[in-house]
Amino acid sequence: MFTWWILSSALAPERILPLVGLGVALALAGRRCSLGALALFGGGVAVGFFGRDWLLSALEAIPGATSHHFLTGPISSVTVGVALVLPGARLRSWFLLIAAVVAGSVLAVAIEVTNPSLHDVSIPLAGVVVGLWIIAAVSLTAREFRRAWFAIPARILGSWLIAIGLLYGGASLIPKQTPAFPPPAEPTFSGPDRLPPDLQPPQ
Repeated sequence: MFTWWILSSALAPERILPLVGLGVALALAGRRCSLGALALFGGGVAVGFFGRDWLLSALEAIPGATSHHFLTGPISSVTVGVALVLPGARLRSWFLLIAAVVAGSVLAVAIEVTNPSLHDVSIPLAGVVVGLWIIAAVSLTAREFRRAWFAIPARILGSWLIAIGLLYGGASLIPKQTPAFPPPAEPTFSGPDRLPPDLQPPQ
């Protein structure tokens, strides 16, 4: 069960993409802002775990949220995407702090709503460790090979995250269409006398 949850939830694309974007945003920000964002990300994770009931009740008001993990993926994608596409280093750095809190909070909520165990702390711990590992790996790698033109692909990634979040979130808000009438039942035949004339067996 632990391995299945790691592969199906912790490493799901809707979980990885916002964390990758957050790692890129941390690499483009200054060292002090990056450390502050990481601290706020940890604080957001704590808020998500301890304030789970309040957050779930607030997100439950969104139509279709309960059947789509409370829209944690779209919320995180759009918030991190905005942090990447904002113009100006100062404005982008300030919004990065907000995005880090939101990403940490929704990550904790996503871990809680997909946790198949009751009181096993290994799954929430593994979810947090995987999230931090993705952020640190992307941030440290991008910072090591950082170039002046990195802001351009970062903005492209941010626009993709916003588009993915809006499309996925908007699709989840569309109610499922149910047919107005039940499909017609197929005819059944119980014996040779009920067969059509062209299918009657020879006498």
